[in-house]
Amino acid sequence: MEVSGRALGTAIGVVVLASIQFACAATRVQGDQSASTPAALEVSADRLRAELDARGRAYSAAVVRASASGWAAPQVDSLAAFYTDSTILFPPKGDPIRGRDAIRQYWTRSPDRKILAHAIRIERVDVGTSADLAADHGRVELTAQQGGAEPTVFRLTYISVWRREADGQWRKHLDSWW
Repeated sequence: MEVSGRALGTAIGVVVLASIQFACAATRVQGDQSASTPAALEVSADRLRAELDARGRAYSAAVVRASASGWAAPQVDSLAAFYTDSTILFPPKGDPIRGRDAIRQYWTRSPDRKILAHAIRIERVDVGTSADLAADHGRVELTAQQGGAEPTVFRLTYISVWRREADGQWRKHLDSWW
């Protein structure tokens, strides 16, 4: 049986989503463990969403900067810094990509493959019981151009698991889009 790339991406997304929901104990908004009021929990949930939203915007900007540089090493390194050392990336086509070094290679592209615009819109945030693991999913819209062809707009679904590292930064630990 032949499976299309879109069907495979959807299947991978479902598996990743199920794993995230298990890892996050299906807790949509868990705030500070010491908080005793719903309002305090909501502030923590709002803060987490704001942090992930800011990281998502910074990630989108890093993608566009790396592309504008012709995928130059310093900008690709800045983009790779958004991932943990042990990240697994599940691109829509191909095998999973494991580790920051492999992700750096993935993002080192031909200069004629351009991403002109990239924007993430979060639809849901989940946080793990440790508060150092969170997941978000939503929509990504990107405008890509291959060589001299007309730019094409893609509207995709994404899901990311973020891990807060020792330096306090949220980094992508699992990432997929389709």
